[in-house]
Amino acid sequence: MPVGATAKPGYYISPHLHYADAHLKGSNGYQLEIDGFSTNVNVNARKGDGQVSYTVYRGHHRNDRMRARLPGIGWINLRFHELERIRKQPSEGCSGPGELVRRGVFRGRIHIEGELGYTQVDTQSARGRILDDPEQFCRNRIPSARASAEPGEELIEAVSPWGRGALSFEANEWSPSFGGTPVFFSAATRRQRGMMMITNAVGGFTEDTRSLVVAQPPLSATVSPPSPFTGTAEFLRGPDERFGWFGDLAAELPGIGPVALAGENFEARICDGRSCKSSVRLPKDPFQGPIGELP
Repeated sequence: MPVGATAKPGYYISPHLHYADAHLKGSNGYQLEIDGFSTNVNVNARKGDGQVSYTVYRGHHRNDRMRARLPGIGWINLRFHELERIRKQPSEGCSGPGELVRRGVFRGRIHIEGELGYTQVDTQSARGRILDDPEQFCRNRIPSARASAEPGEELIEAVSPWGRGALSFEANEWSPSFGGTPVFFSAATRRQRGMMMITNAVGGFTEDTRSLVVAQPPLSATVSPPSPFTGTAEFLRGPDERFGWFGDLAAELPGIGPVALAGENFEARICDGRSCKSSVRLPKDPFQGPIGELP
């Protein structure tokens, strides 16, 4: 389509996407993925229930080069060497050229030393690819209406200031499906270091509904998550008559170590469907606003 063209009713123009990714192994069983864009580079290290992510806003991927400096962690300086390329078919319901996938090897230097030695990498090459997904002219897909709403979910959020960032805990019981009721727990820190955002997180999953109990009236909650978490926590009224998040709930975050996930520094919110109660008015994003606000 010509530059500046707009889609007619019932259609839309998908945006042009261009990015690179590389995959490699770190020490201690961690798998690393490096994603390069024109404005930033993301590094994700995963192992089991744990993950550490770095987003570098001064890093970039341009002209088959990917560069980033991770303050206190390391650096990335790579050039892509293509081995093969394929052009995919357009997405379903779309017209125009499909995605171009270039596979090959990034060569140069990747040097990463994770905090507390959770993983280390020092290599001169990594397999990867560069993807170029041009604009496509696509038909809108309108989902069919549901006859009834989904049953209400149960949700707990707890947030505490943590250095220059925030520490959060979340428990979410989803709607029953396939004969089970999935319950997901997660904890994470998020903080700024120069032009880099760091996230350290763990998560756990269970179908034991006793691990998350929300009751009303009055609205109250108790959690006893499975490994990698330990201990329990409760949303209840404290000595000062304010509701709070108390207990010995804890977890070990990769690159951080053990952290307490309940106590006087935490503000919390619990919801049973549309019925919610909080110790204070928490922002929708627990990492933004008055609690956990980043500089």
